[in-house]
Amino acid sequence: MVAAAVIGSAVVGAAASSAAANKASKAQNRANTSGLAAEREMFDISMANSNAQHAASLSLQRQIASMSIGEQRRQFDQVKQVLAPYVTAGNKALQDLRPYQQAGKEALQGQRALIGMNGEGAQSAAIQGLSNSPEMAAYIQQGENSMMQNAAATGGIRGGNTQAAMAQFRPQLLAGMINQQYERLGGMTSLGANTTGMVFQTGASAAAGQANAGMQVAGNIGNTLSNYASGAASSYNALGNQQTALMGNMGNAYSNYYNNQGSIAAGNALAQGQAINNVSGAVGQYAMLKGMKVF
Repeated sequence: MVAAAVIGSAVVGAAASSAAANKASKAQNRANTSGLAAEREMFDISMANSNAQHAASLSLQRQIASMSIGEQRRQFDQVKQVLAPYVTAGNKALQDLRPYQQAGKEALQGQRALIGMNGEGAQSAAIQGLSNSPEMAAYIQQGENSMMQNAAATGGIRGGNTQAAMAQFRPQLLAGMINQQYERLGGMTSLGANTTGMVFQTGASAAAGQANAGMQVAGNIGNTLSNYASGAASSYNALGNQQTALMGNMGNAYSNYYNNQGSIAAGNALAQGQAINNVSGAVGQYAMLKGMKVF
Protein backbone atom coordinates (compact mmCIF):
# COMPACT_ATOMS: atom_id res chain seq x y z
CA MET A 1 0.00 0.00 0.00
CA VAL A 2 2.82 2.39 0.83
CA ALA A 3 4.56 1.64 -2.49
CA ALA A 4 1.42 2.22 -4.48
CA ALA A 5 0.91 5.52 -2.70
CA VAL A 6 4.47 6.67 -3.36
CA ILE A 7 4.38 5.72 -7.01
CA GLY A 8 0.87 7.12 -7.46
CA SER A 9 1.92 10.40 -5.93
CA ALA A 10 4.90 10.58 -8.29
CA VAL A 11 2.73 9.79 -11.32
CA VAL A 12 0.15 12.42 -10.35
CA GLY A 13 2.89 15.00 -9.82
CA ALA A 14 4.49 14.12 -13.15
CA ALA A 15 1.16 14.36 -14.97
CA ALA A 16 0.45 17.75 -13.42
CA SER A 17 3.93 18.97 -14.31
CA SER A 18 3.55 17.71 -17.90
CA ALA A 19 0.14 19.34 -18.28
CA ALA A 20 1.45 22.63 -16.93
CA ALA A 21 4.41 22.46 -19.30
CA ASN A 22 2.12 21.77 -22.28
CA LYS A 23 -0.17 24.62 -21.30
CA ALA A 24 2.74 27.01 -20.99
CA SER A 25 4.16 25.81 -24.32
CA LYS A 26 0.85 26.42 -26.08
CA ALA A 27 0.60 29.91 -24.59
CA GLN A 28 4.13 30.67 -25.74
CA ASN A 29 3.31 29.35 -29.23
CA ARG A 30 0.24 31.58 -29.45
CA ALA A 31 2.24 34.59 -28.33
CA ASN A 32 5.04 33.80 -30.77
CA THR A 33 2.57 33.32 -33.68
CA SER A 34 0.72 36.51 -32.76
CA GLY A 35 4.00 38.42 -32.73
CA LEU A 36 4.87 37.08 -36.19
CA ALA A 37 1.40 38.04 -37.50
CA ALA A 38 1.85 41.54 -36.12
CA GLU A 39 5.26 41.79 -37.82
CA ARG A 40 3.73 40.56 -41.08
CA GLU A 41 0.90 43.10 -40.86
CA MET A 42 3.36 45.92 -40.26
CA PHE A 43 5.47 44.65 -43.17
CA ASP A 44 2.47 44.65 -45.55
CA ILE A 45 1.46 48.15 -44.42
CA SER A 46 5.03 49.46 -44.81
CA MET A 47 5.37 47.90 -48.27
CA ALA A 48 2.05 49.41 -49.36
CA ASN A 49 3.08 52.83 -48.03
CA SER A 50 6.44 52.54 -49.77
CA ASN A 51 4.79 51.73 -53.12
CA ALA A 52 2.26 54.55 -52.66
CA GLN A 53 5.02 57.08 -51.88
CA HIS A 54 7.00 55.91 -54.90
CA ALA A 55 3.97 56.22 -57.21
CA ALA A 56 3.16 59.68 -55.83
CA SER A 57 6.77 60.80 -56.33
CA LEU A 58 6.82 59.59 -59.94
CA SER A 59 3.44 61.20 -60.63
CA LEU A 60 4.62 64.53 -59.22
CA GLN A 61 7.84 64.41 -61.24
CA ARG A 62 5.90 63.59 -64.43
CA GLN A 63 3.53 66.47 -63.73
CA ILE A 64 6.42 68.89 -63.16
CA ALA A 65 8.19 67.71 -66.34
CA SER A 66 4.97 68.02 -68.35
CA MET A 67 4.34 71.53 -67.02
CA SER A 68 7.94 72.55 -67.76
CA ILE A 69 7.76 71.21 -71.33
CA GLY A 70 4.42 72.92 -71.85
CA GLU A 71 5.86 76.21 -70.61
CA GLN A 72 8.86 75.88 -72.93
CA ARG A 73 6.57 75.29 -75.89
CA ARG A 74 4.40 78.23 -74.88
CA GLN A 75 7.46 80.49 -74.74
CA PHE A 76 8.59 79.23 -78.16
CA ASP A 77 5.15 80.01 -79.59
CA GLN A 78 5.43 83.52 -78.13
CA VAL A 79 8.86 83.96 -79.73
CA LYS A 80 7.40 82.88 -83.06
CA GLN A 81 4.59 85.39 -82.63
CA VAL A 82 7.09 88.15 -81.81
CA LEU A 83 9.19 87.27 -84.86
CA ALA A 84 6.20 86.83 -87.17
CA PRO A 85 5.86 90.56 -88.11
CA TYR A 86 9.56 90.74 -88.88
CA VAL A 87 9.40 87.59 -90.95
CA THR A 88 6.41 89.02 -92.83
CA ALA A 89 8.18 92.34 -93.30
CA GLY A 90 11.27 90.46 -94.42
CA ASN A 91 9.29 88.55 -97.03
CA LYS A 92 7.85 91.81 -98.37
CA ALA A 93 11.30 93.36 -98.35
CA LEU A 94 12.55 90.40 -100.37
CA GLN A 95 9.87 91.03 -102.97
CA ASP A 96 10.68 94.76 -103.07
CA LEU A 97 14.41 94.12 -103.43
CA ARG A 98 14.16 91.57 -106.21
CA PRO A 99 13.93 94.18 -109.04
CA TYR A 100 17.21 95.70 -107.88
CA GLN A 101 18.73 92.25 -107.67
CA GLN A 102 17.56 91.49 -111.21
CA ALA A 103 18.85 94.84 -112.47
CA GLY A 104 22.26 94.03 -111.00
CA LYS A 105 22.33 90.73 -112.88
CA GLU A 106 21.41 92.42 -116.15
CA ALA A 107 24.01 95.16 -115.57
CA LEU A 108 26.68 92.51 -115.00
CA GLN A 109 25.79 90.91 -118.32
CA GLY A 110 26.08 94.36 -119.97
CA GLN A 111 29.57 94.81 -118.53
CA ARG A 112 30.60 91.35 -119.69
CA ALA A 113 29.31 92.16 -123.19
CA LEU A 114 31.22 95.47 -123.37
CA ILE A 115 34.57 93.87 -122.52
CA GLY A 116 34.02 90.82 -124.73
CA MET A 117 33.44 88.19 -122.02
CA ASN A 118 30.19 87.08 -123.69
CA GLY A 119 31.81 86.73 -127.12
CA GLU A 120 32.66 89.01 -130.04
CA GLY A 121 29.09 89.11 -131.31
CA ALA A 122 27.76 90.33 -127.99
CA GLN A 123 30.56 92.90 -127.71
CA SER A 124 29.94 94.20 -131.24
CA ALA A 125 26.20 94.47 -130.56
CA ALA A 126 26.80 96.33 -127.30
CA ILE A 127 29.17 98.86 -128.90
CA GLN A 128 26.87 99.26 -131.91
CA GLY A 129 24.01 99.91 -129.56
CA LEU A 130 25.95 102.72 -127.87
CA SER A 131 27.04 104.14 -131.24
CA ASN A 132 23.45 104.30 -132.50
CA SER A 133 21.94 105.48 -129.24
CA PRO A 134 20.05 108.81 -129.03
CA GLU A 135 22.51 109.94 -126.37
CA MET A 136 25.44 109.32 -128.71
CA ALA A 137 23.65 111.18 -131.55
CA ALA A 138 23.03 114.14 -129.28
CA TYR A 139 26.66 114.29 -128.14
CA ILE A 140 27.86 114.07 -131.79
CA GLN A 141 25.53 116.82 -132.89
CA GLN A 142 26.51 119.11 -130.05
CA GLY A 143 30.22 118.41 -130.46
CA GLU A 144 30.39 118.81 -134.20
CA ASN A 145 28.28 121.97 -134.13
CA SER A 146 30.61 123.42 -131.55
CA MET A 147 33.69 122.59 -133.61
CA MET A 148 32.12 124.04 -136.82
CA GLN A 149 31.15 127.22 -135.02
CA ASN A 150 34.65 127.59 -133.61
CA ALA A 151 36.23 126.96 -137.03
CA ALA A 152 33.90 129.47 -138.68
CA ALA A 153 34.76 132.07 -136.09
CA THR A 154 38.48 131.56 -136.65
CA GLY A 155 38.25 131.20 -140.41
CA GLY A 156 39.59 127.66 -140.40
CA ILE A 157 36.50 125.77 -141.43
CA ARG A 158 38.28 124.28 -144.41
CA GLY A 159 41.59 123.82 -142.65
CA GLY A 160 43.36 120.51 -142.03
CA ASN A 161 43.23 120.83 -138.27
CA THR A 162 39.47 121.12 -138.30
CA GLN A 163 39.12 118.11 -140.55
CA ALA A 164 41.49 116.08 -138.36
CA ALA A 165 39.60 117.06 -135.23
CA MET A 166 36.29 116.13 -136.88
CA ALA A 167 37.71 112.72 -137.88
CA GLN A 168 38.94 111.93 -134.34
CA PHE A 169 35.89 113.28 -132.53
CA ARG A 170 33.46 110.38 -133.09
CA PRO A 171 35.92 107.54 -132.14
CA GLN A 172 37.01 109.43 -129.04
CA LEU A 173 33.41 110.13 -128.11
CA LEU A 174 32.47 106.46 -128.57
CA ALA A 175 35.42 105.33 -126.43
CA GLY A 176 34.32 107.74 -123.72
CA MET A 177 30.75 106.49 -124.00
CA ILE A 178 31.94 102.89 -123.63
CA ASN A 179 33.87 103.74 -120.43
CA GLN A 180 30.96 105.78 -119.11
CA GLN A 181 28.51 102.97 -119.84
CA TYR A 182 30.78 100.43 -118.15
CA GLU A 183 30.91 102.60 -115.03
CA ARG A 184 27.15 103.06 -115.03
CA LEU A 185 26.64 99.34 -115.35
CA GLY A 186 29.19 98.86 -112.56
CA GLY A 187 27.02 100.95 -110.27
CA MET A 188 24.02 98.78 -111.06
CA THR A 189 26.10 95.63 -110.62
CA SER A 190 27.21 96.79 -107.15
CA LEU A 191 23.62 97.63 -106.28
CA GLY A 192 22.53 94.14 -107.32
CA ALA A 193 25.34 92.53 -105.34
CA ASN A 194 24.50 94.58 -102.24
CA THR A 195 20.82 93.78 -102.67
CA THR A 196 21.59 90.07 -102.95
CA GLY A 197 23.55 90.33 -99.70
CA MET A 198 20.63 92.12 -98.04
CA VAL A 199 18.21 89.46 -99.28
CA PHE A 200 20.42 86.71 -97.90
CA GLN A 201 20.93 88.54 -94.60
CA THR A 202 17.20 89.18 -94.20
CA GLY A 203 16.31 85.54 -94.74
CA ALA A 204 19.21 84.31 -92.67
CA SER A 205 18.35 86.60 -89.75
CA ALA A 206 14.73 85.52 -89.65
CA ALA A 207 15.67 81.85 -89.98
CA ALA A 208 18.42 82.19 -87.38
CA GLY A 209 16.04 83.84 -84.92
CA GLN A 210 13.54 81.01 -85.13
CA ALA A 211 16.26 78.36 -85.26
CA ASN A 212 17.96 79.73 -82.15
CA ALA A 213 14.66 79.86 -80.30
CA GLY A 214 13.87 76.31 -81.41
CA MET A 215 17.29 75.04 -80.36
CA GLN A 216 16.98 76.72 -76.97
CA VAL A 217 13.56 75.19 -76.40
CA ALA A 218 14.81 71.78 -77.53
CA GLY A 219 17.76 72.07 -75.15
CA ASN A 220 15.52 73.08 -72.25
CA ILE A 221 13.11 70.22 -72.96
CA GLY A 222 16.08 67.85 -73.14
CA ASN A 223 17.28 69.06 -69.74
CA THR A 224 13.78 68.66 -68.32
CA LEU A 225 13.54 65.07 -69.57
CA SER A 226 17.03 64.34 -68.27
CA ASN A 227 16.11 65.71 -64.84
CA TYR A 228 12.92 63.64 -64.87
CA ALA A 229 14.90 60.51 -65.73
CA SER A 230 17.36 61.23 -62.92
CA GLY A 231 14.54 61.87 -60.46
CA ALA A 232 12.74 58.68 -61.49
CA ALA A 233 15.97 56.67 -61.12
CA SER A 234 16.49 58.14 -57.65
CA SER A 235 12.90 57.31 -56.70
CA TYR A 236 13.29 53.69 -57.86
CA ASN A 237 16.62 53.45 -56.03
CA ALA A 238 15.06 54.77 -52.82
CA LEU A 239 12.13 52.34 -53.24
CA GLY A 240 14.54 49.43 -53.68
CA ASN A 241 16.58 50.38 -50.62
CA GLN A 242 13.50 50.91 -48.48
CA GLN A 243 11.83 47.64 -49.47
CA THR A 244 15.10 45.74 -49.14
CA ALA A 245 15.34 46.99 -45.54
CA LEU A 246 11.71 46.03 -44.90
CA MET A 247 12.23 42.52 -46.29
CA GLY A 248 15.40 42.20 -44.19
CA ASN A 249 13.41 43.13 -41.08
CA MET A 250 10.71 40.62 -42.04
CA GLY A 251 13.37 37.94 -42.55
CA ASN A 252 14.69 38.66 -39.06
CA ALA A 253 11.15 38.39 -37.71
CA TYR A 254 10.72 34.92 -39.29
CA SER A 255 14.14 33.88 -37.98
CA ASN A 256 13.19 34.99 -34.47
CA TYR A 257 9.83 33.20 -34.80
CA TYR A 258 11.41 29.86 -35.71
CA ASN A 259 14.11 30.26 -33.07
CA ASN A 260 11.42 30.92 -30.48
CA GLN A 261 9.43 27.92 -31.72
CA GLY A 262 12.50 25.74 -31.29
CA SER A 263 13.16 27.10 -27.82
CA ILE A 264 9.52 26.55 -26.77
CA ALA A 265 9.53 22.98 -28.12
CA ALA A 266 12.85 22.27 -26.44
CA GLY A 267 11.63 23.70 -23.12
CA ASN A 268 8.44 21.63 -23.26
CA ALA A 269 10.40 18.48 -24.11
CA LEU A 270 12.72 19.17 -21.22
CA ALA A 271 9.74 19.60 -18.85
CA GLN A 272 8.15 16.36 -20.12
CA GLY A 273 11.46 14.54 -19.65
CA GLN A 274 11.78 15.94 -16.14
CA ALA A 275 8.27 14.64 -15.26
CA ILE A 276 9.17 11.19 -16.56
CA ASN A 277 12.43 11.31 -14.63
CA ASN A 278 10.48 12.16 -11.47
CA VAL A 279 8.28 9.06 -11.90
CA SER A 280 11.29 6.89 -12.71
CA GLY A 281 13.10 8.27 -9.70
CA ALA A 282 10.15 7.46 -7.43
CA VAL A 283 9.97 3.88 -8.73
CA GLY A 284 13.74 3.45 -8.33
CA GLN A 285 13.67 4.89 -4.83
CA TYR A 286 10.86 2.53 -3.90
CA ALA A 287 12.79 -0.45 -5.26
CA MET A 288 15.88 0.60 -3.32
CA LEU A 289 13.93 0.99 -0.08
CA LYS A 290 12.19 -2.32 -0.62
CA GLY A 291 15.52 -4.02 -1.15
CA MET A 292 16.67 -2.58 2.12
CA LYS A 293 13.53 -4.12 3.65
CA VAL A 294 12.33 -0.77 4.72
CA PHE A 295 8.85 -1.72 3.55
